[in-house]
Amino acid sequence: MSSCCLLLRDLVSKRLPSSISSLQNVKLSLIVTPCMPLSHTCSEFRDSETVVSNHSTFRFGFFSPVNSTGRYAGIWFNNIPVQTVVWVANSNSPINDSSGMVSISKEGNLVVMDGRGQVHWSTNVLVPVAANTFYARLLNTGNLVLLGTTNTGDEILWESFEHPQNIYLPTMRLATDTKTGRSLKLRSWKSPFDPSPGRYSAGLIPLPFPELVVWKDDLLMWRSGPWNGQYFIGLPNMDYRINLFELTLSSDNRGSVSMSYAGNTLLYHFLLDSEGSVFQRDWNVAIQEWKTWLKVPSTKCDTYATCGQFASCRFNPGSTPPCMCIRGFKPQSYAEWNNGNWTQGCVRKAPLQCESRDNNDGSRKSDGFVRVQKMKVPHNPQRSGANEQDCPESCLKNCSCTAYSFDRGIGCLLWSGNLMDMQEFSGTGVVFYIRLADSEFKKRTNRSIVITVTLLVGAFLFAGTVVLALWKIAKHREKNRNTRLLNERMEALSSNDVGAILVNQYKLKELPLFEFQVLAVATNNFSITNKLGQGGFGAVYKGRIQIFQLMHGNSGTPGKILLLWIRPSVATVIWMLSSENSNLPEPKQPAFIPRRGTSEVESSGQSDPRASINNSLRDGEVILSAGKRFAFGFFSLGDSELRYVGIWYAQISQQTIVWVANRDHPINDTSGMVKFSNRGNLSVYASDNETELIWSTNVSDSMLEPTLVATLSDLGNLVLFDPVTGRSFWESFDHPTDTFLPFMRLGFTRKDGLDRSLTSWKSHGDPGSGDLILRMERRGFPQLILYKGVTPWWRMGSWTGHRWSGVPEMPIGYIFNNSFVNNEDEVSFTYGVTDASVITRTMVNETGTMHRFTWIARDKRWNDFWSVPKEQCDNYAHCGPNGYCDSPSSKTFECTCLPGFEPKFPRHWFLRDSSGGCTKKKRASICSEKDGFVKLKRMKIPDTSDASVDMNITLKECKQRCLKNCSCVAYASAYHESKRGAIGCLKWHGGMLDARTYLNSGQDFYIRVDKEELARWNRNGLSGKRRVLLILISLIAAVMLLTVIFAESNRHRSSSANFAPVPFDFDESFRFEQDKARNRELPLFDLNTIVAATNNFSSQNKLGAGGFGPVYKVMKRQYPFFINTPPRENTIKFIGHIWDLWENGEATEIIDNLMDQETYDEREVMKCIQIGLLCVQENASDRVDMSSVVIMLGHNATNLPNPKHPAFTSARRRGGENGACLKGQTGISVNDVTFSDIQGR
Repeated sequence: MSSCCLLLRDLVSKRLPSSISSLQNVKLSLIVTPCMPLSHTCSEFRDSETVVSNHSTFRFGFFSPVNSTGRYAGIWFNNIPVQTVVWVANSNSPINDSSGMVSISKEGNLVVMDGRGQVHWSTNVLVPVAANTFYARLLNTGNLVLLGTTNTGDEILWESFEHPQNIYLPTMRLATDTKTGRSLKLRSWKSPFDPSPGRYSAGLIPLPFPELVVWKDDLLMWRSGPWNGQYFIGLPNMDYRINLFELTLSSDNRGSVSMSYAGNTLLYHFLLDSEGSVFQRDWNVAIQEWKTWLKVPSTKCDTYATCGQFASCRFNPGSTPPCMCIRGFKPQSYAEWNNGNWTQGCVRKAPLQCESRDNNDGSRKSDGFVRVQKMKVPHNPQRSGANEQDCPESCLKNCSCTAYSFDRGIGCLLWSGNLMDMQEFSGTGVVFYIRLADSEFKKRTNRSIVITVTLLVGAFLFAGTVVLALWKIAKHREKNRNTRLLNERMEALSSNDVGAILVNQYKLKELPLFEFQVLAVATNNFSITNKLGQGGFGAVYKGRIQIFQLMHGNSGTPGKILLLWIRPSVATVIWMLSSENSNLPEPKQPAFIPRRGTSEVESSGQSDPRASINNSLRDGEVILSAGKRFAFGFFSLGDSELRYVGIWYAQISQQTIVWVANRDHPINDTSGMVKFSNRGNLSVYASDNETELIWSTNVSDSMLEPTLVATLSDLGNLVLFDPVTGRSFWESFDHPTDTFLPFMRLGFTRKDGLDRSLTSWKSHGDPGSGDLILRMERRGFPQLILYKGVTPWWRMGSWTGHRWSGVPEMPIGYIFNNSFVNNEDEVSFTYGVTDASVITRTMVNETGTMHRFTWIARDKRWNDFWSVPKEQCDNYAHCGPNGYCDSPSSKTFECTCLPGFEPKFPRHWFLRDSSGGCTKKKRASICSEKDGFVKLKRMKIPDTSDASVDMNITLKECKQRCLKNCSCVAYASAYHESKRGAIGCLKWHGGMLDARTYLNSGQDFYIRVDKEELARWNRNGLSGKRRVLLILISLIAAVMLLTVIFAESNRHRSSSANFAPVPFDFDESFRFEQDKARNRELPLFDLNTIVAATNNFSSQNKLGAGGFGPVYKVMKRQYPFFINTPPRENTIKFIGHIWDLWENGEATEIIDNLMDQETYDEREVMKCIQIGLLCVQENASDRVDMSSVVIMLGHNATNLPNPKHPAFTSARRRGGENGACLKGQTGISVNDVTFSDIQGR
């Protein structure tokens, strides 16, 4: 065998097939000498062979893209687990099988061909005659080169860097030469699975200024703006990035330009994807994925000429439209513009001076410029030699010049004609001047006046609103005070007589209150089978609640009905104690003795043989909960034959397991059995001979087998208890697997150390214990943390009083009820469901995510209601120690150092590797009397595992204690959303991990800084504060002016309104026409009548205030009052007349004679009259409330209380004569609070 063959065997790896992820360090050389005949053994590089560069960064060989069977020869990153190909040889001609090979042809070209000898790709270079040896080499930069050896040395004949594809690597060049027509530019793949050339390309245009551009089918799609010698001025923040990556651009200003860059790692690169976006990427070792930190185009505004000519684009999420005509221009077509088609752009409102026909008129003023900031300059600028001072004049002298700008790196830039592709940035940008006619500036002056006047008027209106609001608040307080005094007087004057229970309920509260757990048990956890319907206040359920009648009084006294739910209310107890009734219901078994099991057993209702295990359960047998919601038994997953014992949803078509007993020890066949052991444990055996124990409850107490029962509740809880004593020995809710069900608890008990945590499955088909664990943290202030192994993966955060700080979207009080307990016995969290029709579960997924699912019965699927982590800021300690994540507002890098800190490794931080976090600034003082705190808003506070907590001090005291302790670096409120407001104090004394901001949630977090840092933070908002101060001063002045005007106006009105009362006659005021009496219940009075009646609204006549304003009494005059009504209606004229008829037993005369007796029930009419009279009794304490009225109307009640004398009659006081219309008697009610004058309806 020749030396060439021996050399290739040493240099070519034959171990790796088509995989691209294995590691092998092999130096590549393919050498052919003309003195030796070419042979497959000596010069071929086959499909199963790969070659690695010296530093093992790149690998060259054959591969297949994802979801593709074609074989390609190419270069990819070697040690990256994600397939990332950087160059492909035969991108247009894949090989259909694994017979491909790479070799050097007789002409010295590197070729790729298949097993049949067909060439699929070649370097196609003209080999110099002087070369006598050819070889190919893969360099450490990822460049594949073909070299020829001559007498003078090695010469590069061809290199892959001169034929770039979709990835731009460090030291690679992009270039354009208009003279030769040669262009080195990126070309996208056709799709992520097809490396053939796509529709997009990216490269450089040399003139008039070098720019980076992206084309789509040779049409301009995006541009970077001109190069100013240091950065591209159309890229925001590019000036900050450029120095680190040493971007080098050379241009001869005559049509030749080239660009390259030096990355700090060989993995750093730019990618042009198949959709036309350019990504700046680097490999993140910590999370093992590509980290993207620049993408262009990234918004609609980045696309070339989105808004057409003379229009600027500004992208704000949610805002429409993004396009706006620049000042002095208007849409060319309002119809198209309003429809969202901005491509036609805008046109001038007024022509420039040089464009006008009368431009020789010396009286006309010259054009001017309007200044716009933070702009991406338009396309096609022209170079001018003018300096910064002469640049505006050079534009004015040129009639075609429409705008100018000056950049210190480029000089004076002029634009002629239409201005295209303008964009307004929110951060950095260029100052740009647009030429306008002088008339536009005059309009601007008038507009400024209009705006100023509008602002002043608005300020005055706002001030007036504030004054009126303050006045309203004062009146509201006075109204509340008067109402309270009036209520106290009413209660003092109310009768103390116990009376009937329906009347006493008015004073003793109407309905009893029940705890949520009692209602859940009574309705079988709000089972859908117990739902009666839906009303204005929500769903209505029936429940297993004891109802009985309680009789009071002798046989001659009407009976009263009282509905009691399980236990009597406090109101009923008081009534029982105050009455002489002896017919009370028999009490049942007390609740506070060991009679029943856990609350979950209660929720199942009566014992159901299908829901209990008394002896054994074999494979194939299933027990159901009382409501048939859950099932317990043996099951298998998918196509697996392994058998598990667990609990699942019984009424859901999709197999959904919520708990597994033998999750780590499956049974291989169907011979398994569930049975009670001799010691009373519920056990799973591999067979019925009970020789191989698979799983057990492991209860330490020894119990006799016949006394134990295992019950499955409708909550999904399997409970092991003694039905005789009611003692619970074990329940599955205390040993959850991967699913968190409603009413289950997560946390730990302090006495016995029971830890209730969730553990994920190993995989979708293996319920064994996985790596993900959700556990309540015992150290520091309690919080829930999701661990991956022993490493924190995601932190739910600490309890805020309403929710977990790491779950801002956590629902409160609607459908889901959340509860957190932290006392001397336990620390736990649970949640309930208020609507039994909602089926929900929370689970920890084996992929490292946590989900809350709700079942959509209509679609027969689980809906992913909520999941975490879902963004980079959710990952635990994403920004390292003393850093915080600000994803919602960050446009460049989501990580920021906390105030007073700086990146520990600036270069890593710049590359978006934030794992090193931040450290104290070098010149920052450690502890000083002048230290202060910077407040960060909407924060998820850092990990509280090492934080100190004091729940008995206020936030102000917390600040003082932190200042006195030099080791204290930050503080926050413990429960900032509690019902009592912010309570408790949390202090941090070391590194702060896993802090982040939210857009619309979070709490205030206070960081300790020295005086210099505090002053720096205060200066950041100084300009804004000045503006706010000016606005406040203007408003204060406006308020003062309005106050003076209001006071003077009020004084004038008071003096002019003091006139003598006008005599009047109620008889005249109360005359109504017959049709008005039919259609209107209450009379109307003119203002003069009311003013005279109240003595000009005298304060002496004021009784109080209500929801509609103050209430006044009027000067009354005695007279008989009647309303003329049609004879055929025969209606009642006065309440007193009704009372007279009732007293005389003649109430049936109220019924219209024209009514047919068959159409109504006389007893029902009499009952309605009696109820009506009960509502208008003279003593307020005797009147029935609305709930009692509803009960009386809704039941066949005949023994109703006898009504007493009505209050709304001009009749006698107590003991007076009967009669509805007696002259000379007072019409004031018994408590002297209200005056009643009769008006019939």
